[in-house]
Amino acid sequence: MKKSLLVFIVGLAVVFLTTHFFVRYYFNGDRVAGYVNESIGAEYNVSINEARFNLFSRSLGLRDISIEAASGQYLFNGEQVQFKQIGLIPALRGDISIKKVLVRNFSLDQTAFPDRDQEANDVNGQNVPYIWLGEVSLHNGEVLFKIGGDGEGKMLGLDVQLGPVITKADCPNCDDAPEIGDIEISIAEVDATFWENRYRMNATSINISEAGEKIELEQAKLFSNYSIEDYFASLEYRTDHFSVDLSGFRVQNPDFSKIKKGSEFSASHISVDSLDLHVTLDKRIPEDPEQSKKPKPHDLLLNLPIGFYSDSLSVHYADIRYSEIDEEGERPGTVTFASTKVLVAPINSDFSEPVVATAGSYLENDGKLSAEFRFLMENNMPVTRISGSLGRFDITLLNHIFEDLEGIRITDGTLYRADFDYTIAGENADGFFMVHYDGLSLEKIDRVDHTQGLSEYISGFFMDQIALRESSIQNDEVFRKGEVDQEQDSLSGFFNNVWKSLRSGIMDAISRI
Repeated sequence: MKKSLLVFIVGLAVVFLTTHFFVRYYFNGDRVAGYVNESIGAEYNVSINEARFNLFSRSLGLRDISIEAASGQYLFNGEQVQFKQIGLIPALRGDISIKKVLVRNFSLDQTAFPDRDQEANDVNGQNVPYIWLGEVSLHNGEVLFKIGGDGEGKMLGLDVQLGPVITKADCPNCDDAPEIGDIEISIAEVDATFWENRYRMNATSINISEAGEKIELEQAKLFSNYSIEDYFASLEYRTDHFSVDLSGFRVQNPDFSKIKKGSEFSASHISVDSLDLHVTLDKRIPEDPEQSKKPKPHDLLLNLPIGFYSDSLSVHYADIRYSEIDEEGERPGTVTFASTKVLVAPINSDFSEPVVATAGSYLENDGKLSAEFRFLMENNMPVTRISGSLGRFDITLLNHIFEDLEGIRITDGTLYRADFDYTIAGENADGFFMVHYDGLSLEKIDRVDHTQGLSEYISGFFMDQIALRESSIQNDEVFRKGEVDQEQDSLSGFFNNVWKSLRSGIMDAISRI
């Protein structure tokens, strides 16, 4: 009996070892690549330099792998791919079960993948293999990708750690959404161009950690590949020119369970260390006749593809500049909001409670400006309430924008304080602007060469001496109140309407007639 048992065990070991060594040395790179090519058809060509299968550990290791499209473009190149603890029993059922997938030193060209025009098969979950991957590790990847219809980008230094991943293969109509376990993603750099090469975006050091409950971005820049002149010359219809330099973007305590399901994006706090933003508009370019209106902050939040919620968002330091070229101008006039701090709390895309933004900055690096914006819905109508104040300010500093935009030069004047409070509801704005100023004096100039001819002298004299008040002081009262009353222009941007509404109150306060 003992001898028979020993013979059986030895025989079983011999069979197992023979099978192991046969599998190990039979499955080489060419054979594995041949099996893969037979299964995927002529649309792709797979090449594998080396393949080893270990029956003991149920692992498959591949080296120097490439996947080439029928067009001749390489879709994937990888130095090393490993599949560890492959489920043999699930494989008999047609499912895929692998405890660990490891890919090292790879490149993926998403731009070269052939477009699929055929409709997805309505398989209703039948004969669709389940895929269970205990852990997915991608190290040192380079990915080329598309942006929209004409943009392309490159991602460098991609490291991804996922697990487990449960999904159905090639089944877009299946009800079961993919399930993804803990996420760890690190990207050294992303560089992309888009919108017919007008813009370029560069971002460095992106980190997404579910275990650490954070999303971080070291720096991101958005800028035009064209000069401002060439950028506007390339446009058919009017739009803004942006330049953005952002540093230290952080999302704290994001709810990854909801983010992965695509139901909503929520976090406890979003912060930006520094922001340099410059926006330029050229009014010499015609407006798009097919554009019915420009989106407002309410529209942007309400139309997000998923819900967006955060307890707060803060920008610790920002320099914001707005420039505009008038229809008859040659150069942009610019207004600067320096050393700006912003806090938005809370943010909710369904406006279940008002979204409140408070900001403090220095107008033209001089007057301290404080403002509060309250965005809410009343009777399904978007409403914005704006209030704030401006401290002592040298009014002549506004020449940076008025000389080129309005053809006006302020020669003297001091603002001691201004307060404003008004509401934009639907197509109307109403409220008040109160101001204490003295010594206001101005002249009219040619906005192109800044000279003063006879016509500018006459119109300037009328404005300075007759139309506008030199001082707000009257009957021993230093403050003068103006009424904000302005009909909104649906084709103008939100902040353009904010300024036009405030300007109506300013002009009512300082006008004599």
